[in-house]
Amino acid sequence: MLQVLYAAARYLLGFVFSTSALKFFAVGAIVLILASVADLALGLIDQSAPSSAGSLVASLPNDFLYYMDILEADVGIALCLGAWAARFAIRRIPIIG
Repeated sequence: MLQVLYAAARYLLGFVFSTSALKFFAVGAIVLILASVADLALGLIDQSAPSSAGSLVASLPNDFLYYMDILEADVGIALCLGAWAARFAIRRIPIIG
């Protein structure tokens, strides 16, 4: 009975410390760090720039804005930019990338 428990514990520890599991946790930590750094960076950006960006968006046709609202482009653009930043950071790590 004790040998079965020992074998099960060894198998679980082997899985937890395998390279794929370690890479998973490392990538997760990197994404969390990048998300917090992005929030800090957005807080430091000068707030006068969005007013000019708002005037640019206001000049777009209403039909285009309607479809962008249906497709939730604001969420999609934020997700794509975050994924590109995470991919860039992960590829710079020699062990993972």
